[in-house]
Amino acid sequence: MESMSVSSSTFGDILDQLSLSTLRYHWQTVLTSTVVFAIIYEISRIFSPVLFPKTFQFFKGYNGPNWHIHVVSTIHCLVVVLGSFFIFADNSLNEDRVFGYVRWAADIYSISCGYFLWDTIIAVYFYKYQGISMVFHGIASFSVFIFSFRPFVNYYGAIFLMYELSTIFLNFHWFMDKLGWTGSKIQLVNGVVLLLTFLGARIVFGTYMSLSSSSSAASRGSIPHLNMNNNNYYVDNNTRIHGNTSDYDGRY
Repeated sequence: MESMSVSSSTFGDILDQLSLSTLRYHWQTVLTSTVVFAIIYEISRIFSPVLFPKTFQFFKGYNGPNWHIHVVSTIHCLVVVLGSFFIFADNSLNEDRVFGYVRWAADIYSISCGYFLWDTIIAVYFYKYQGISMVFHGIASFSVFIFSFRPFVNYYGAIFLMYELSTIFLNFHWFMDKLGWTGSKIQLVNGVVLLLTFLGARIVFGTYMSLSSSSSAASRGSIPHLNMNNNNYYVDNNTRIHGNTSDYDGRY
């Protein structure tokens, strides 16, 4: 028990040094999510050829794995986009948009971290087909969400989750091509929705929230470093974290 306590303390100290202090509460969710997405990939490998035999009979080489990757991507997008709406509706995060922390919201970011960790591994494995750019994309996306565990911009981080709204319809467009629905009315409707969600979520709302986040961050100064000591957690600007609930109260 003592050795486990020492190991836990050492791990926490490392996270403190990396300024990722709240990750101590979420690393399990990150790793679990990575495993779950790997399982979803395997489930798609088993059931997709059974559900869509006419499509899979023409698949060769990377076509099959690419289908399964799109299945995992779509499920991730559906989960985190739904989560982004709840994050934007959270009063405590809205009150402190820069340093606010709520445990359940951080778990949603953990899911995305887990997904992009899986995505990076997949990109490395299928490097010959995806190219080095997808490896860097996975690493960059993972890095963006890992910063939420400082904690930092947990409110505004939801906009990056909402970006995936257009990815859902982009994936649907891809699936329709593979199912032989290219040029169909349903693909046309999906294309219109894809364009609207891309412009709405990424260009209009994304630009507005990015400017808002920059303004909020500038008004609050530098990112505080969390010093964790027993159950009373403080940051260097005297902001307190409640140790028992693990809910970071970022208000001054």
